[in-house]
Amino acid sequence: MGGATWAGKAKSRKGLERAKAGLIKSPFIAGDGKEARNKETGEINVGYGPGLFFIRPWANADHPPVVRYKNPNIPATEAEVYSGCRGFAVLSAFAWNHATNGDGVSFNLSYFQKTADDEQIGGSGQVDPNKWHEKIADEGDAPPETKQGEGADGLFG
Repeated sequence: MGGATWAGKAKSRKGLERAKAGLIKSPFIAGDGKEARNKETGEINVGYGPGLFFIRPWANADHPPVVRYKNPNIPATEAEVYSGCRGFAVLSAFAWNHATNGDGVSFNLSYFQKTADDEQIGGSGQVDPNKWHEKIADEGDAPPETKQGEGADGLFG
C-alpha cells in the first residue's frame, strides 16, 4: 500500500513540475490573458479582468451537455443561455495525451442550469452585418461560362 501511495506522489510531483513549466495544456484562462482580449483591439472583453480566472469546459455534438433554465424537464434555448449568464455546472475533470497536441487537462461539461442573467462576456456573439457587408455593384447577367452547371469553375476551365 505504501508503494502505491509513494508512486502516486512521485507522479503528482512530476505532473506539477510539467504543469509549472507550461508542458501541460490547461483549461484555466486568466481574466487578463490572451484569450480574454478582443482579437482586433487587444482590449479586455467585458466580464473578464485581472484577478479573474475562467474554466473552458469541453462539449461537442457527440457529447452535448444537458442545459436547463426554469424547468428541469425542458431544454433551455440558445437565447436563454449565453456566455456570461450565471448558473450551476456539472464538470468532470480528465487528463489526456495526444501524439501531436501533447498533454493536457480538460473539463467535460455534462450539465448546466442557468440561475440568473448577467452581462454577456466576450462580446455579443452576433455579427454586425453593417460592419462586414460589402456592397457589390450588379453588373448584369452572369457570364455564359458559369451557366452550364460549372459555376465559377467554368471561368477557369
